[in-house]
Amino acid sequence: MIDAAYLMDLVPQGDPLLNLAESSMDEALSRGATFPGNKRSKAVLHAWLSWQKHPGQPYGSAINEKFFGRDSIAARDFVAWYQRVFP
Repeated sequence: MIDAAYLMDLVPQGDPLLNLAESSMDEALSRGATFPGNKRSKAVLHAWLSWQKHPGQPYGSAINEKFFGRDSIAARDFVAWYQRVFP
């Protein structure tokens, strides 16, 4: 299973929709949303994904659609690890 917090690190840096998704979750919590605090990253990521070209994509499909950036430190670290493990 892919971790939502990790995928958030792959959202292109400075994406204004990610900031909007984060503030929307804070607003939703202040208005009575009941998702657990430890699921905030997942809620933020799903909100962000809902505003993409093909809303509602599961994580794997969103990766295939290239919604996530490949230039982040997290992405480069993952590729380096993968290449070490699977030469």
